[in-house]
Amino acid sequence: MNAPEDHAFCFGEEVYYLSASSDWIPAVVEGHVMLNQKRHYNLNVQKAAEPNRVISKEQYQAMQHGHGQTPSQIFCFGEAVIW
Repeated sequence: MNAPEDHAFCFGEEVYYLSASSDWIPAVVEGHVMLNQKRHYNLNVQKAAEPNRVISKEQYQAMQHGHGQTPSQIFCFGEAVIW
């Protein structure tokens, strides 16, 4: 269960991070960093977190209730969007 590759979590957004111990832990996005031409997240619990280890609160809650992934596209204020 991963966020869509084109989705960007916003600064201050509450998310869940898949830790090295394979536990989902609550986290807050503190910013973005580009590594190898791919967006990574600076979280309050992990710097340069790989995007496939970060999910939204809604995705985590759906996963806990057995509903699988609940994809949604949310854009950050000021984010450029090609329509």
